[in-house]
Amino acid sequence: MVFEKLLKKIVFRSHATSESLISHLRKQGVEIGDNTCFFYPHNVHIDATRPYMLKIGSNVQITRDVSILTHGYDWSVLKGAYGDVLGSCGKVEIGNNVFIGFGATILKGVTIGDNVIIGAGSLVTHDIPANTVAAGCPCKPIMTLFSITRSAKLHNWMRHTNNMHAGDLLMKERPSP
Repeated sequence: MVFEKLLKKIVFRSHATSESLISHLRKQGVEIGDNTCFFYPHNVHIDATRPYMLKIGSNVQITRDVSILTHGYDWSVLKGAYGDVLGSCGKVEIGNNVFIGFGATILKGVTIGDNVIIGAGSLVTHDIPANTVAAGCPCKPIMTLFSITRSAKLHNWMRHTNNMHAGDLLMKERPSP
């Protein structure tokens, strides 16, 4: 086990563990909140070329093969067509209590609100509002967080208990923000 940890540290360097990646990104100037976790830190790409343009909130969970980009190379096409080099970058902000699914890509200029689930394989090209579940290419809100919670509670009720009436569960009011 000790040998495995040492080997990971040698091979993956700052990407060996979630803690080492977060420490590395913070040293570069990326703002990252508490309790943020990279499940496979050696399999994520965090664009820190402009660290002041990236903010990741607290309680954010980032899975394998996720890319977060604050710039693009679209300028190279403009240079080839018109001879001009026009920089292309944008701030990326990820709110608190966010889950980013396997293989998602977040492009420059995007803000993801608090309490958001981003589905696996999503391409996030526009802002995602708080309290939503979003997925797709391009990524779009597909339901509210409340809807998925209510659905999961009903499913659990149907499978495990007879102590509550389905109507009571479905009629519970949405908690105020």
